[in-house]
Amino acid sequence: MSNAAQTVSSSPVILESQHDGIALLVMNRPDKLNALNNELSTALNEALARIAKDDSIHVVVLCGAGRAFCAGGDLGAIGRAASATRLQSSDRSCAPGCKPC
Repeated sequence: MSNAAQTVSSSPVILESQHDGIALLVMNRPDKLNALNNELSTALNEALARIAKDDSIHVVVLCGAGRAFCAGGDLGAIGRAASATRLQSSDRSCAPGCKPC
């Protein structure tokens, strides 16, 4: 890889640029304060794995778009996943005499 500035969009939730051995990763969910959901977590892991294999990159700078670096886990996404899990488990039939959860 050359030292020329490069911009790669591996996913709309991660913006990536590389220049002179420095990779810049920007979490791009400013409307959600860059809270981690499955899409952002996957994109971040993929970008870091790709950068780890690139011997020309010596530094990674991780930042967040907008007014926050990262608010943590996206509680809305976590809640939707938990609700879906509860719905799936309530569809299962119980043994005789057993009450559904």
